[in-house]
Amino acid sequence: MNTNGKPSPPKKDLHIRIDAELYEKFRHLAFYERVSMTETVHRLIAEYVEEKAIDEAVSDLAAPLIL
Repeated sequence: MNTNGKPSPPKKDLHIRIDAELYEKFRHLAFYERVSMTETVHRLIAEYVEEKAIDEAVSDLAAPLIL
């Protein structure tokens, strides 16, 4: 259950490797923003996917139909 009492959608694990220097910078940013690194990665991926979907929708509208 999430905070509004609705069931949360199922989650999948994602494992990534990043450089130690980037990890430390990211860890510090997450700490100072008071959010978990997982929440931040989730938000960034969601924003990226949404942006790509919008870009593709716009390019589909602008591209001529291939018959």
